[in-house]
Order: sequence, then C-alpha cells, then structure tokens
Amino acid sequence: MKKRYWLLALSMCLLLVGCSQGKGNGSSKLTLEPYDLSDKEEKVVAATGRGSMFFFTLDGTLAKDMDLERTIEVYEKGKLVSDEPFQYDEEAKKYKHSLNSFGMESSEKDLKIFNGSEGAFITMDEDPIPEESGSSASSLLTEKVELKKDKPVYIYGMATSKNNGDSVGIGLEDGKPVGSFKKSDKAYIYKITLVDRKSE
Repeated sequence: MKKRYWLLALSMCLLLVGCSQGKGNGSSKLTLEPYDLSDKEEKVVAATGRGSMFFFTLDGTLAKDMDLERTIEVYEKGKLVSDEPFQYDEEAKKYKHSLNSFGMESSEKDLKIFNGSEGAFITMDEDPIPEESGSSASSLLTEKVELKKDKPVYIYGMATSKNNGDSVGIGLEDGKPVGSFKKSDKAYIYKITLVDRKSE
C-alpha cells in the first residue's frame, strides 16, 4: 500500500515538473516569412502612396501564456537610445498566412512609420530627416524563420546620415544588426520577439 502511494506521489511530482518546464516554451510555434507581392499587388500598394513597404506572413499558434512584442529600436550615432515595444498583448490564436506590413515615409514635416498586422494598422511619427541627409532602408527578414522565446527576429531597418556620400547600410551578423548604420546619425530597426505574456 505504501509503495502504491509512493509511486502516485512520484508521478504527480514528475507531472508538475514537466508542466512547469513546458510553460512558455513548446506551447507556441510561430514562423515569419517574407511575402513577395505580385505585379498587381505592387500597383495597388503604389496607389496608396505609402512609400517603401515590406510585407511578411505570420503562421502558427500563439499560446495563451505567450505574447508577441513589436518594437522599434532607435540608434543615435550607433548608440541604442530607445527599445520599448509599441505593440503587444497579441491575441492568443492560430495564424494562417496572416499578412503583416512595415514601412517608412519621410517628408519635410516628419518621418512616418507604418505597421500593419491582423486587425490593426499603426502609424507613428518621428522627427523629420534633414533635407541634406541621405538614407537607406532594407529588409532584414530574407527567409522563413521560426520565432524562439526571448530571441528577437529583425524585420526591417533604416539608417540616415547627414553626409549623402556616407554608406548607411544595415545588415545582420549572428542575428544582430551590424554595419555602417552604427556610424549613421540615426537608425531605426523593427523587430518581433516571442515573450511570456505579462500578468495583469
């Protein structure tokens, strides 16, 4: 009889340990992949006058205990000055080829940043880029990637420099943004991170 209770207690312990280790890890399986527009789709986007837009898809399941944080890292002279998520508390659900977009548009008044996701479209205003500045933007998501907990996936980047001749390219090395953008006056990098959902 005692042996039976001991085995029952051991089984319960193993079950609890397994549940606690599994929380927030294998419960969400999500992938991001670049989406290439067709000629017709490109014409439709061009007609909106939204400037440079990058599209990608989201597939998989977001568990109830997990969340997607969308963040724009802001660098000045290569130094990170802002890294706060602008969108989170994503609905826990299954995504099937969910179309997302990101882009930037510069004018004399401001720099507009656009982010579109399923059920939401956000426009953010930043300080305008000086007229004499040069800028370059590039997609950083070039292939299908699976989201791993607390490991950001970099989607898009733009860097500016007051000297038009300076190279302001952005690249990735070991999953981290690198390149001459660190020498630029200002750089913006958009990323998505799978994280534990914050308790209310």
